[in-house]
Amino acid sequence: TPLRAQELHGRPQIKDRWFWGGYPPVLSLRDARARATWLDAYVGTFLERDLPALGLNLPAQRLRTLWTMLTHVHGQLLNVSDLARALTVSSHTVNSDLDVLEGAYMIRRLPPFFANVQKRLTKSPKLYIRDTGLLHFLAGLRTAKELETWPKRGHSFEGLVIEELIALANDTLVRPEVFFWRTQAGAEVDLLIRNGNRILPVEIKLGSTVDPHGLRGLQQCMADLGLKRGWVVNTAGERRLLAPGIEQVPWSAITAGEARLF
Repeated sequence: TPLRAQELHGRPQIKDRWFWGGYPPVLSLRDARARATWLDAYVGTFLERDLPALGLNLPAQRLRTLWTMLTHVHGQLLNVSDLARALTVSSHTVNSDLDVLEGAYMIRRLPPFFANVQKRLTKSPKLYIRDTGLLHFLAGLRTAKELETWPKRGHSFEGLVIEELIALANDTLVRPEVFFWRTQAGAEVDLLIRNGNRILPVEIKLGSTVDPHGLRGLQQCMADLGLKRGWVVNTAGERRLLAPGIEQVPWSAITAGEARLF
């Protein structure tokens, strides 16, 4: 995991963490051109030198094209068949390439949660590029200003929070498990963290307010799984209850280390 936002809290680099990611060399550079140049060199070195050094002789251009395509499905259900058709390769090849990227900690396939409830649940994983700096660079963004109007801005923030919370879970819990929850009807919760028999559902919203309609997926998940507690992580300025058992947890509280999962 790159540097977490919590590790940078109170330092000048925290304001750059979302757009530029968490690689220390990037955050140590001052201007956008130097940072983009480093990310470009990093991607090239990873594909052309690091993977072959591990005995993985995959076509670097195909892998880079796939990696770039994944920026368009970041935060969404993964459809391997669509990617395979776009690359004119087999689904087996795409799955193998995804295994390589995931094994190298570049992407995350977040699995769906299954439980013995009378609902049809989604079976496909969701796909995330783990470092937001790489996500934005591969998507063609070169300055933080461009993120303000990027259509996938919300999914980018979602991925940022998910990586932070999973890292926090790994630091503080014993063998935590992570999932997302979604029914075939479309009700969804972005992240479920399971610690033994306890589950914390987390909905992530880019913004400082949440309307009651935005809580329905979380409320349905809590009802179906018999959960008494859930979080909404957003950019509000204070912690407060939004509904029975549902707490608003500001992103700033997480980066400041003020939020306990269990």
